[in-house]
Parts: sequence; C-alpha cells; structure tokens
Amino acid sequence: MDSSSILSIPETQPEKLFPNSESEAKSLYRKLMLEWHPDHNNSNISSTVSAHIQKLYSLAINKIKSGTWMLAGALVLNGEDGKERTIKYRKKRSFELGEMIYGDRVLCYVVRPEFSDIFGRAVETIKHSFTYKDDKMKEEMEKYLPVILDTFKTKEGSNVLVLAKTPDTFLLQDVIDACNGAIDPKHVAWITSSFLNIACYLKFSGLTHNAFSTTNCFISPKFHSGMLFGGWWYSQLVGKKLIALPKASINIAPYDISKNKEANPVLDLCLIRQLGLDCLGDPTGINLLHNDKAPKPMLEFLRGTSKGDAFKDYKHWQETSLISSFGKRRFVEMDIKASDIFKE
Repeated sequence: MDSSSILSIPETQPEKLFPNSESEAKSLYRKLMLEWHPDHNNSNISSTVSAHIQKLYSLAINKIKSGTWMLAGALVLNGEDGKERTIKYRKKRSFELGEMIYGDRVLCYVVRPEFSDIFGRAVETIKHSFTYKDDKMKEEMEKYLPVILDTFKTKEGSNVLVLAKTPDTFLLQDVIDACNGAIDPKHVAWITSSFLNIACYLKFSGLTHNAFSTTNCFISPKFHSGMLFGGWWYSQLVGKKLIALPKASINIAPYDISKNKEANPVLDLCLIRQLGLDCLGDPTGINLLHNDKAPKPMLEFLRGTSKGDAFKDYKHWQETSLISSFGKRRFVEMDIKASDIFKE
C-alpha cells in the first residue's frame, strides 16, 4: 500500500488494514514496519506513516481480543461459547454503556463488561416483566416493546443483546438529525402520543423505564408509532430502589427521586415531555415560546410538570393539548425514508 492509502484509513476502522487474526495481524504489522519505519525508509513522511500503522495495529489487536471486529456493514462478534456471529448493520452509535448498531431487521447492543449487572436487569425485565391483561393487549403492545433474538457474552466479557426490528423503524435521534435538528410539530404530536401510550402500559405493569430519550426510542414514520427498544438497563418496579440512571435522567429527575432513589413513574413522564421538546429542536422550549413554530398548548404541556399519573397525562394530551393545538385529528404523512437515515 502507498502512504496515502494507509494514512486515509481512519483510526476507528483498523479492520481496513489488518485481518481478524492476532498472528496474521502481527505478521502484516512487521512487514509494514519493515517498509515504513524511518530506520528502513528515508522518505519525509515515513515517521507519520509508521506512527499511523502502529496506532491502527494497537486498535486492531484490541478489537480482536474484545471480539468486536467490524467489517464493511457488519459486526463480527466472537462469543465465549465458541460461536462467531456476524451482524449486518447500517448505522452505529456509541452510548454510555458501549455501542449500538442497527440495520433493517436487527438492533444490537454491545455492553462493556463492567455493566454486566444492569445488562442482566434489562434481559430479565424484557423476558419476564412484561404483563398483559389479555391477548388483545399483548398483540398490540408487543409491537412497541423489545423482542430478544439473542443474548450472549463475547470472549472478553462484553454482553450482547440482539433485538428484532422492522425496516420501517429508525432511532428517533437519527430522524431528528435527518430533519435538520427539528421535527414538524404535527409529527411531534403523534410521537409524544406514542410514548405516553407506552407509559400507560408501564403503569399497568407496575414498571418504570427511567431512560426515555431520543437515543433509546425508535419510531416508525410510516405507521406513526413509537417503540421503546433501548435503555431497559435502568428499568425497575415501581417503589423499588433504583440501581442506576443515565446522566440525562439524573439531570431531569425530580428532587424526591434523586433523594430517595426509588423508582417512580413521574420520571418517565417528565422524560417523555423532554423528548417532545428535543424533537422540536428546543430542549428548554424557551425559544419556541417567542415564535409560532409550535402551538402554545403543545408547548405548555411539554414544558409543564407531571403529577405521575400516565393515564391522566395521556388523556390531557389527547383531549386538551392536541385538540387546542391542531383541531380535529388527521393523518399527516411523514416523508422519511431509509435513504434519509442510512446515508453513505
């Protein structure tokens, strides 16, 4: 490879230079250093190229050892069970516990070993804590809750959770980004409704999620629905001690929750209101108060406080805030396609 080809490889993608084998990577590294090290190469960029090779090699070995090898559009995970799993994806994001990747039909979380305890909490909640009044409720709500396809540990101890998704669903933050930082209020209306509906289900189930956010929530622009796929690491039964909270939830949690550290539905309802403001592109809502980009009744609700009853919040939002903001309910198509989200 010439110098420009080597230097063009970003540090986040050592896979573009080295193979997924410690011995083969070491062999290639030695050959490259014989070619590019200043002791063997007199060009004026040899030190720059050799330093970049060393960095890429170190990162490649770390990825090989951790079992998180990336190919073009695929994550190769080596399980401690001896199985090698390849997960195809179209988008990748880092989050506070590790990495999240997703494609058309799969969503995968790779959680660092030090968070094994709360990873286990998520798996336990998803597998055993979703309850339903009857088959009709189950059929409806299962569309908006995570369904586990696989869960395993990599050779180096990272915990992996693989969830099902459909091609029409996208991470909410990616949709906001595709809309240049702000979603039309007419769509924020149904997005907020969707997650308030999920909050009503959580109330029925006696659960709290504690991490509603644009990086944990997914939406289907096609079907005007929201899915709560991420963040279940922080879930807890109402009234039980909270084990952990993400920074965003800590920042918005009412004083009583911060003091007592007990799971309370009011936090989810506060986070959903914050979610609506984030979708509008104004996390405080202050700027929107001084223009007409969003209806005032909508802003009053989103900037207001909740008393912790999801049923009452949902009813007020549907029957007062939205009617006062938009009048009679009607379907407005949201023109967001996969090509808008998964840009090359």
